[in-house]
Amino acid sequence: MIGEDGPASTSVVPSRRSRRGPPSKLERQLDAVAQLPKGEQKMVSELIDAMLTRYHAQAGQESANAA
Repeated sequence: MIGEDGPASTSVVPSRRSRRGPPSKLERQLDAVAQLPKGEQKMVSELIDAMLTRYHAQAGQESANAA
């Protein structure tokens, strides 16, 4: 039936895309992460946060050393 919310409809992730062309590898990975259980999503999110924090700390040190 059209409009019926069944099990298949819960696995559909709304599109975040606003540009043309195939999705990037990162977009495909984020879509896959969205399908994981919430606990697994949290672990991936924490890993991303740690990597970004490390990157920003290194970038800050590099700009301080350049001055």
